[in-house]
Amino acid sequence: MDAIDLLKQDHRKVEKLFSEIEKSKDGRDRLFTELATELTVHAEIEEQLFYPAVQNAKQTHDLVLESFEE
Repeated sequence: MDAIDLLKQDHRKVEKLFSEIEKSKDGRDRLFTELATELTVHAEIEEQLFYPAVQNAKQTHDLVLESFEE
């Protein structure tokens, strides 16, 4: 699996967790903990794999630098 596929998979996981949190009355603490973990992993993948790979491309350079600031 490449970095883009991994990021897409993480997006789906996060969307599912948000949906579960909205519907849930019980277990929200566990879901929020899981969401925080997923978002942390996602950010690390972006910063370590994705952004460096596209940073040198002229058409994405400024966008990548802006994303690093976020």
